[in-house]
Amino acid sequence: MTASLVRTAAALLLGSTAMLSQAGTMTYLGPAHNNFNNVNVTISDHSYKGGPAGGFSVNLAGFTEFGGTLNGPFEAYCIDVTEFIDTSSSYRLLSAAAYFGDANKVSALGKLISYAQGSNVLNTAGDQDMQSTALQLAIWNIVYDTDSAATAALDGGPFKEGATTLKSTVGSVYLGAHDLLTQAQSWSAAPSYDLFVLASGRPTESRQGQQDQLIWRQQSTVPEPASLALSLLGLAAAGAVSRRRRA
Repeated sequence: MTASLVRTAAALLLGSTAMLSQAGTMTYLGPAHNNFNNVNVTISDHSYKGGPAGGFSVNLAGFTEFGGTLNGPFEAYCIDVTEFIDTSSSYRLLSAAAYFGDANKVSALGKLISYAQGSNVLNTAGDQDMQSTALQLAIWNIVYDTDSAATAALDGGPFKEGATTLKSTVGSVYLGAHDLLTQAQSWSAAPSYDLFVLASGRPTESRQGQQDQLIWRQQSTVPEPASLALSLLGLAAAGAVSRRRRA
């Protein structure tokens, strides 16, 4: 009986790990907040001038990773600056930690999203379009900027933004990217969010229509399949040891 339980738990663990390589479809639905706004950004020697930026709505289908709980409508933000989103593309779903491989970057993005969602800035802003664009700039700044001293500035380091009104607070209308980053650094209130990336698997700047996307899900106390399988293995092993001792 114990051996059977261990084999079952091991099968669950292997199955959940294998699912990480499967792909699903992301369908573009339109802007998440009515419209986009043009931005003027520079990344090292690459410029992106006058292009639209902001969050958009997508629908995910066919993803079985992470318990299959990342299907349906989501709000997404671009990770790449120089690429463009396709209307319907096949993507792999990865954790942000696996995608970036940089704990500091993932932590900064996590704080930013937790602050933006937890303090409800996107819904309380007088101009949701501009707030969404400012959030996109803040995400890009974390992704591309390697100068920690300029993390919240957007006018130093590899990533720069030229529109002053998008960088700083404009009355009570919305928080600029600088303010979002600054407020997020000290944010610790619940709720917290798990970050994921819809990855195209194609090299950056290889061609249009392959832009990787950042999405998130509020953290839950329900364990993922891999965690559940590990727990089952632990319980089975502990039970086996206990029975041997009693015998």
